[in-house]
Amino acid sequence: MGYHCCRMGRHSIVEKLDTELRDFPIRRESQVVYLLAEIRKVIEHERELDPNCYEVLELFCNWALHITISRKSNADRIRLFLKAFDMKDGMEVIDHLRSAFFNEIMQLEAFRRDLEVFLQTHQLPFDIVNCFRTWSAFIYLYTSVVSEVPLKYAKGNLLPDEVEELVITHMPRQPPSPQRMVRWTMKLRSGQKRFAMTLYGVYRDANQMVIAPPDFFLDDGFQV
Repeated sequence: MGYHCCRMGRHSIVEKLDTELRDFPIRRESQVVYLLAEIRKVIEHERELDPNCYEVLELFCNWALHITISRKSNADRIRLFLKAFDMKDGMEVIDHLRSAFFNEIMQLEAFRRDLEVFLQTHQLPFDIVNCFRTWSAFIYLYTSVVSEVPLKYAKGNLLPDEVEELVITHMPRQPPSPQRMVRWTMKLRSGQKRFAMTLYGVYRDANQMVIAPPDFFLDDGFQV
């Protein structure tokens, strides 16, 4: 009886997710928070059968739903997310744009991959992760939700050049663009800090040259 009720509860949540994802595109922070809260409920149901399912996705859900992420239970997931950090002092812009830090971490690629698996497994619409424009919009809103929420590695076994704490900040708007720049602040185990800025949704060619500005916020009602 209990297992049957669990399956029914999970099915109901998946139906809600399907309805929300078909109300496309995602335009507001409140939609992002709702989606991640419901996804985490599904993960909690499925943990009864697979205690390790969707570990990366759960981390990003938790980040959006808490005021800080610093429990030791999250430490290995945080380290896994930040392992691609390869930012160095004095990097040229082109090297930065080609770095794993920019393409994996700042674009939340681990989040996108695990979310895509979740959506496909549950036969949910997955345009949100397969289209550059819609993913750019989603992570712009997501980084606003987690802005000023520290992501802290709580174990003491980091190397000096590994990231111990990450804070994302949405900066004040700079007219005429309605979009905010996003600043990433990384504190290393050594105590040093690294800073990086990005503008989500910029279209670039294979050589990382800008070919078009962001346009996802042109959807009616988009929250910038």
